[in-house]
Parts: sequence; C-alpha cells; structure tokens
Amino acid sequence: MANIFHLFLLIPLIGFVVSVFISSKKETIISSVAFFTGGLHFFGAIAFVVYWLFHGHQTLNLKDLVIYKTENYEFYLDFCFDKITAAYLLV
Repeated sequence: MANIFHLFLLIPLIGFVVSVFISSKKETIISSVAFFTGGLHFFGAIAFVVYWLFHGHQTLNLKDLVIYKTENYEFYLDFCFDKITAAYLLV
C-alpha cells in the first residue's frame, strides 16, 4: 500500500514535467495535460481511500527521506495517512 501512496507525489510531478516540454503556444494541450493529471490524481485518491477503508484502515506512517542526521537527532520527511487525512483528502 505504501507504493500506491507514493504515486500521489509522482502524478502531479509527471504532469508538470510534461507540460514544461510543450510549447507555450499550444495551450489546449497544456490544459489537457493539467486536467488529465488532476483527474487521475482525484480518481486515484478516491480509489486509494476506498481500498484503504476496505483493508482495515490502519494508519500509514512512512518515514521516507532523512534530510539531516546527527548522533542524537534525525530530521526526516514523514508521510502520515489516517482517518483525518482521508477526510481532508476528499474535501
């Protein structure tokens, strides 16, 4: 389930990269890419929440990237998904 969770970061990033390489004169294609990636992100979020609810809705806490680390302290990028996050995701 954690692999699916990472797609929420990749979908908008891929849409941005694709739109950067399209000429600024082709605004309809750029808007199509934006609507497609936005729609894919929206329907993916709904599918993820439904899948998450039917599989026990346990809290996901993913410690992904360590940004700064010393002997006594670790600063990392942490993703947490729980019931409150699911409600705000759909709002």
